[in-house]
Amino acid sequence: MDNEKSFYGEDIIFSKFGTQYISVYGRNIILAKNKSDKNWHNLSLKDDIGYKSWDDSKSLFVDYNDSLVQFFYSFGFIFPRKYDGEKFITDSLVHTKYADIGNRVFHDSSGNYYCIDFNRIKNYINPYFDSKVIFNKDNKIIDVYFYSNDNNCVITQRLNGTYDIFKLNTITNSAQMRLQFYYNGMKSGVVACKNGNVLVSSVDGLILYRDRSSVPEYVFIDSTTLNSPMIQHLAQTKTGLIIVKAADRFYCSSDFGEQWTRLYQMEKNFPKSESLVKIEIYDSCNALLLTEPFCDLKYRTYILENNSNGWQTVDGDISSLSINNLTITKSGVIYANVTGNCEVVVSKDNSNSWNHLMIEGDGVRQVVEYSNDKLFAISNRSKRLFYSENDFETTIELKPELFGKPGLIFIYLKALPNKELFLTSAITNPATGQILEYFYFKSNDGVQWRELSKNVGQFLSAELTFDPKNGKIYSFVPLSEYKVKSAFWGNLEQSIEEDKKFEQFGKIYSMVANDSGKVFINAYLDKKLNVYESDENMKFHPFGNNIYERAIIFPMKKLRKNHLAFIRGYDGAFLSADGGKSWEDINEGLNLDSRREVGIVTDLYLDEHDFGYVSLDFDGLYRSVRPLVKNEVSTANNGLKLYYDSFTNRLKLDCNRCAFNFEGEMVVYDIMGRVVEKCLIQHEYQYVEIGSTLASAPYFYLLLGKDNTRINGTFFKYY
Repeated sequence: MDNEKSFYGEDIIFSKFGTQYISVYGRNIILAKNKSDKNWHNLSLKDDIGYKSWDDSKSLFVDYNDSLVQFFYSFGFIFPRKYDGEKFITDSLVHTKYADIGNRVFHDSSGNYYCIDFNRIKNYINPYFDSKVIFNKDNKIIDVYFYSNDNNCVITQRLNGTYDIFKLNTITNSAQMRLQFYYNGMKSGVVACKNGNVLVSSVDGLILYRDRSSVPEYVFIDSTTLNSPMIQHLAQTKTGLIIVKAADRFYCSSDFGEQWTRLYQMEKNFPKSESLVKIEIYDSCNALLLTEPFCDLKYRTYILENNSNGWQTVDGDISSLSINNLTITKSGVIYANVTGNCEVVVSKDNSNSWNHLMIEGDGVRQVVEYSNDKLFAISNRSKRLFYSENDFETTIELKPELFGKPGLIFIYLKALPNKELFLTSAITNPATGQILEYFYFKSNDGVQWRELSKNVGQFLSAELTFDPKNGKIYSFVPLSEYKVKSAFWGNLEQSIEEDKKFEQFGKIYSMVANDSGKVFINAYLDKKLNVYESDENMKFHPFGNNIYERAIIFPMKKLRKNHLAFIRGYDGAFLSADGGKSWEDINEGLNLDSRREVGIVTDLYLDEHDFGYVSLDFDGLYRSVRPLVKNEVSTANNGLKLYYDSFTNRLKLDCNRCAFNFEGEMVVYDIMGRVVEKCLIQHEYQYVEIGSTLASAPYFYLLLGKDNTRINGTFFKYY
């Protein structure tokens, strides 16, 4: 499916000759652009590198030879790889020597490498030799400025907000205190200059500490203004130019903060609504700006170049959209949570565009599907509860008075496959907003609500699995050492207990039950990680000849009817349409070309026509190119044949069964899974009046009968 193409730049750097690099957060993608290039291009990356969204240790830097080097996390270690102009090369020697090299990597002109390890600086004369500590103080290192062997600055910060600035000699490994001052501001607001001056940004203006002086001086950077404006950003370029942003104006200084000149070109089209994360500046006219709106879909990276018309967005056919908690209604409306689960977004055009779901001017923190025509929602700020039967075109509020508790706010909803709803709510202090007391309710029909006792709180806050065979609900905390608790749903609050059936398991990752009550659990048993299934006596055995041995299946999902889904790490998604008896690898149907590159599947949804939807970590939403469930009525037994008749330029349907009493709908999809034709099928029709306008290409069809017949297949139209 098409998604909005906007990415979050993770690292932004320049080489000494002006080549620009951006790594895309959550994706195995690095963009590059030389001064002579008009467009950005992707650098070749190896697919087998574990470069994923959770790898906080990824970082880019340019070494003393002006070569691009990337440090990344893989298999428990941090590795470097260098770009040779065509591809990244990973040296296979002595990788373990890099184990303690983290994000903060520096180098000098002699080829020495340095890294920050909280309060220490380590020196690597050559990265393949052991490191030595050249700086070690009690407080956390905030920043480092390398100028020469005997003139380097290290900035540390104490817990009380006091900054210490040391002069470091990397030859003798000696550090001398140069300046100490109190500053309760952002860590990016201090710059140590080559001549010993220290500049500090503050809400009162720019502060200058001259070399060997602890007396603060306020710098008057603009003679046209009466007051010293608040400094919103302070940066130093590779050539030592100081740049500040003050009151929506940019200024630069080439003499370590003594005199200032306004930079008009940096002010044009500068984004004002986004929160600044990082500005990387090569000189007074070259800059890259990374912005990250809080809980929004539109991550943007801006660039400013020589002779430009101001700040422009970096274009690229890349998405770093990360969504989960999918809900897709009969009308095709898609609801999902964006990164961080802060608000629900909605798409009404197959995810071509997304908007925040709003109810009475408030965003929505959660949407729960109760039935095909009823949705529940909890608003984000006001924490009110609503339901709708028309995709929130109109809503009905379930007010606190309905629950007998005025002032009640609503926090979280859970729905089980048996249509049981559980609601967590609370009473807060009106003055402070602090929660004073929690309350829990459940409903069997979405209309009538019954209050539960307080002891269900911990039970409901965990993952829930419903076993329809014995009417039990299992509760467990994924990825933990906690044991499984269970309760009969009919008298939930009276029957919560630790379930002895599961006490044999260690860490549990996921669990699901099918319609007949068979339980599948991915957990450690006798120190062996596997998927285990229960028999009629609720005794567990390895599932499927150990095909998921040593595999983390997270999550397992119960989809519509008796369909189960296993989502397995880098391997993608597997689907069972018969409650776990047989399984099909659905990655091909989901058209996942490169499983490692697109990231793991974070959520999977199956619509009523058996089309699958998957969320891929920081790669948006994908829809299957054909129905994922195998034919429930085989074409060999129903006498159906569908093909394209080039003589009449129509689809021809031969169906012996259809000639008597068949009624249904024919839906035709293109190879991208988009609906291109629909028509009704009745018993007197032998030709299907669709297809005359279709382009020459392969197509998928789905025949849905009123008698629950479901037949799918393919055909090819040709001229």
